[in-house]
Amino acid sequence: MVLAPSLVLFPLSLSAAKIWTLLWGVLALFLFHQWLRRTFSASTALAGTMLLAFNPMTLVLSTEVLSEAPFLCVLMWAFILLDRITEDPSDKRSLVILVALLSVVMLLREVAVMLVIAVSLLFFIRREPGRAALVIGGAAALYGVWLFRNLVLVGTPLTSQSTNLRFVFEHVVTPPDAPLAMEMLTRLWLNIQGFGSQLGGMLFYSVPTTLVTLPSDFFRTVVNLVGDVRFIVMALVTPLMVGGVILDVRTAPAGPARLLFLLGYLGIVLTYPIHDVRFLLPLLPLMIYTAFLSIRWLMLRPFLHRLRAHARFAPVTAAVLLFPNYVCIAEILATNVAYRSDPGAFHDRTHTRDMFRTYFSEPWGLLGAWIQAHVPDDAVIACSAKEIVPFIAPRKVLEINAGVPLPIFERMLRENGAEYLVAVGIWENITSYEFAMAESRRFRFEPIHSVANLHVFRIHSRWLTPQADRLGWTFQFDTTTAAGLLRKGRWDMLHHRYALADSAFQRAEAFMPQQPLILFQRLLLNTFREDSAQAVQVLGRMFSTARATTYLWAARQHIDAMNAARFGRRIRVPQQRAMQLYDVARLYWDLGYSYQSYALLQDIVRTDSTFFTGLLWTWHYGIQLGDSTGAARRLGTLERMDASNPVVASFRRITREATRLKTVTDPRERRDIRFAIAREYEAIELPEEALDEMERAISENPADAESWSAYAALLDRLGKTRAAAHVRKHASVSGPA
Repeated sequence: MVLAPSLVLFPLSLSAAKIWTLLWGVLALFLFHQWLRRTFSASTALAGTMLLAFNPMTLVLSTEVLSEAPFLCVLMWAFILLDRITEDPSDKRSLVILVALLSVVMLLREVAVMLVIAVSLLFFIRREPGRAALVIGGAAALYGVWLFRNLVLVGTPLTSQSTNLRFVFEHVVTPPDAPLAMEMLTRLWLNIQGFGSQLGGMLFYSVPTTLVTLPSDFFRTVVNLVGDVRFIVMALVTPLMVGGVILDVRTAPAGPARLLFLLGYLGIVLTYPIHDVRFLLPLLPLMIYTAFLSIRWLMLRPFLHRLRAHARFAPVTAAVLLFPNYVCIAEILATNVAYRSDPGAFHDRTHTRDMFRTYFSEPWGLLGAWIQAHVPDDAVIACSAKEIVPFIAPRKVLEINAGVPLPIFERMLRENGAEYLVAVGIWENITSYEFAMAESRRFRFEPIHSVANLHVFRIHSRWLTPQADRLGWTFQFDTTTAAGLLRKGRWDMLHHRYALADSAFQRAEAFMPQQPLILFQRLLLNTFREDSAQAVQVLGRMFSTARATTYLWAARQHIDAMNAARFGRRIRVPQQRAMQLYDVARLYWDLGYSYQSYALLQDIVRTDSTFFTGLLWTWHYGIQLGDSTGAARRLGTLERMDASNPVVASFRRITREATRLKTVTDPRERRDIRFAIAREYEAIELPEEALDEMERAISENPADAESWSAYAALLDRLGKTRAAAHVRKHASVSGPA
């Protein structure tokens, strides 16, 4: 809704959206100046505004299509209105505007709840419960209506992301049964470590080096100098801010509200499960304001009284102190200009210098132009990044987190009829979806186009596209590179060669110590080895590592599985032990680690041959992994235990039909056998396996209209209507026609 005015005039224009966001940033600076002007002289207000305006983080976040600039704008306006209301309680107009702002701002950023709480508590302190109720009631009503609209009237798709508010209360770095207080304290400590340098002076001298791809020697010198003096800046600024907070609370009627907001906002940022320096931007205006309060108080003391006459030179002082920021801004602008002049050539010239800096290696506009020319308008394109969307309309984009488990990845592709996949380069020749594409047994991915760090793949069903099996992924174990070592470590880990995997991952990390994908693989390895100390240590490192959010959910799932397995192995009662470890095996399968799951289930049924449920799943996993001999043994045991069980009967019929396939050559008869197997899988509620068999049935004779129709009908019965429509379209274009 905030972006709507710009997009009404310029539909799907990223440039228009960025310019519109920049205007919000300019308005935020104007309101900040007006707020300072209420307390300080014109020269001091100008100096403070300069400190905010020429901070590189302000420039960057005011040109990114994010909520930071509008939120900062609303925050400054709210501070101005709050000062007016507390100084003149009869100002009803300002009260109405303030209530409206506080009601809307929670839809912009959920963290704004701290501003609502701070203002309402201030009114309670001032014995104005009516105004406090008005603030709380307005915010709660609008937020409630918005949630009702989204969750009830419109409905939430199953694949939608959780709200940020819900995300706050999930266990990310502690076990699910740990107290919430322990989760928050652990996050607090990890975030304090991660934000330490920024909170320790670097917020004033923000140097986003990831946005400077070709740094000059002069820039490097300035960055090193700023890094050396950040603790001096902290030592000077921290007492000024603390003193300013005390002065603000004592002298300004609205001071307590600002203190409550500052403490609450900082508390949320330091306990939030995502680590991002941009969250610190709203603190910068308060830091400037409180520091200036202390400086003004000091200048009124007798020993500094003479300096008051020089207060008019505050803008000059600020201009001098901002010199490192000018250098940083100039480098950022130079990088942007060089990139925009020719994104492809810029990537070719810079990608080998620092493979972490991917911001200028993803020319979405160039990729979008190619897609517009070569991809059908009704195609669904899977991608881990939303940035491609404005450039390829009207094509639909299926956003799939690069860290989702393989079974979910495959299911989302099939359910949505995705035909193309865009993978983003991470470093060297490692891309997002690297291991999902390599390890998928249902799909093959044909590279068809690349531009800079972006790669387009055509998605092929292993069975619907006859040539798909020729596209098998080849692991390249070049052990002189981080990418090769990572692939080797992954391969060894999947095949239970844990010592070799550990060696490969450690060597890869030596090349790339801050690469979250390597840390994630190390965490997986430690959970499979049930080394809880190492796993938790790596999880803590991931939490404070940039770009690691993608993997945190899966990392937490593996930590939980490890803890459950460790607990299960200590259980002495065989039946209880089997049930506990069975849950772990099922979780491993759902996370895409089928061989670990199958090995654990085999161990369970070896130690408890009466565990019926475990035997059922061991047969199923054995069939899926091609262990027909082991599956036959399990089926024999199941039949001796309960041959009349409907699932066992289905397994027996599936086995019988699969045996027939070995001797039947007629395509129609083979198709009918596949249909029969698919019906059995559907009956015992294994829909993905039923769909696999339907695709195998089509592969027997791709020109058979009945096969395509039966496949679409099955998708309809399973509620996968988008996939059914895709199958019918595919059949009309390349199948029976």
